[in-house]
Amino acid sequence: MRVAIAGMLVVVMAGCVKAPITGRADPYVPPQVNIADADLANSTAFLPPRTERREGLLFVVVPIRSASDYDLHVDYRYTFLNDGGMPIDETGWIGGTTVTRNSYTYIKFNSTSANATEFHLQLRYAQ
Repeated sequence: MRVAIAGMLVVVMAGCVKAPITGRADPYVPPQVNIADADLANSTAFLPPRTERREGLLFVVVPIRSASDYDLHVDYRYTFLNDGGMPIDETGWIGGTTVTRNSYTYIKFNSTSANATEFHLQLRYAQ
């Protein structure tokens, strides 16, 4: 009888242990160009970014134009990633860029490390 009660007690105690809370994986793959504001996203148009490797460094050109009737003043920042997806080269916000209407403006930047294999660019309205 004591063995049966002890066995039931073990089963009940095992059911009281709670699993740890874990984060969920993000189902979305981030694009290379991220825009901070929906209005800015609707007011701009991009061509695919162009990359080129010169002397071991990764050079990037992102063609962007204003799709509205106005010139847009934007800030941008970029991050270079290594082949493992780790950030290796980041900047703060760079301001003073005017995106003109009806013609392309070219945002250009390059890595400072030969380990850069990928980049991410963020845009926002000028602050």
